[in-house]
Amino acid sequence: MKKLNCGCGNIPLEGYINMDKYYYPGCGSPNLNHKLAKSWKGEWIYGDVLDMNFKHNYFDKILFVHTLEHLSFEDGNRALQNISRILKPGGVVEIEVPDLTKACKLFLETDPFVLGGDNRVWWRKIGLFHGTTGVDGEGQFHLSNYTKNYLTKKMEEHGFINIEEILVGYGHGKPEPEYNFRLRGVRDDK
Repeated sequence: MKKLNCGCGNIPLEGYINMDKYYYPGCGSPNLNHKLAKSWKGEWIYGDVLDMNFKHNYFDKILFVHTLEHLSFEDGNRALQNISRILKPGGVVEIEVPDLTKACKLFLETDPFVLGGDNRVWWRKIGLFHGTTGVDGEGQFHLSNYTKNYLTKKMEEHGFINIEEILVGYGHGKPEPEYNFRLRGVRDDK
């Protein structure tokens, strides 16, 4: 079974080809010093989700965890098109992103920013919209946000069927279902 962890960041997964544009062995990034990255002996390659040089119908499974929100909506469409192209008919894609609906509710429930105060909760919630401050890498800014319904629609437009929400899980960092959602879809064989 051929599996791709597309946009893996500095967290590779065993049994997958781990691909990222910013984090990969030899990239020189000081942020690659994650304990998993230091000891990783598996397959980890440079790659851009907008220009993937894999054969058509190559992978059985693709993880796209916390990558889509780092692309504009236009580039997100191109990435979904590429994923559909390289995924075998009947293959599975899992896409996890911050939940825009939850982010809006959480942000409105959060105390406002306090000058000179402890604003870690505020920053964590604003990060759902914008990503990080960029201190941990160029690819960390968010350029788009998704609701479950909108992402489902986009997946359907790119040939995915049987789309369902599954538990937020393994992948990048600790699971945070209070902030994120994950959809699984199957590439239509038509």
